[in-house]
Amino acid sequence: MRKLLSLTLLCGVVIGLLSSCTNHEAQAIVRVLNDRNAALARSENPKGRNLNFVEYTAALRTIDTRGCPQKFLLAWQEYITVIASKRGFGILAGGPQDIMFAEGRLEDAAIDAGVKFDFSKNR
Repeated sequence: MRKLLSLTLLCGVVIGLLSSCTNHEAQAIVRVLNDRNAALARSENPKGRNLNFVEYTAALRTIDTRGCPQKFLLAWQEYITVIASKRGFGILAGGPQDIMFAEGRLEDAAIDAGVKFDFSKNR
């Protein structure tokens, strides 16, 4: 399931790249979302569908966000904070709603910068 979600995310980012990357901010956002996708894939438990939130958080914190607009940067920091609140493999403290909310803020900020990306395909 996670691999399907990762592929969906990658397709969404590629579509966003092809359809709307006419400025540097949009290109920076697409780069961040691609790096996020790679971090997600690396943080998956190979024996199951669970995600190692500690590893994923560490990977997210290393992603270069230079060139991203302020609204996206704020949403990105909120997303990392939500992910960091999780522990272990797939244990959702507070449930998935907070992740979906944070992804929605990322999506809104990306759209404002001209990147067409739909996180709802990953839910």
